[in-house]
Amino acid sequence: MSLLALLVEDDRDLSASVADYLALNQISVDHAYNGQAGLNLALENRYDVLLIDLMMPRMDGLTLCKKAGLCWKP
Repeated sequence: MSLLALLVEDDRDLSASVADYLALNQISVDHAYNGQAGLNLALENRYDVLLIDLMMPRMDGLTLCKKAGLCWKP
């Protein structure tokens, strides 16, 4: 079984390293370079795991989680 991950990271060098590592472990990766693009992907697709930077342009990671309905509420 293959996993699908969403990587939302604005640092292109870091995101390339993470995506390469995930690919070596047979994990498919969709990538966004800002919070708004990440939100769009999160709402359009179903992911097994999301890796989200907190400090990004256009929308921070916590806001992305809240708008996508991904935040856990006790």
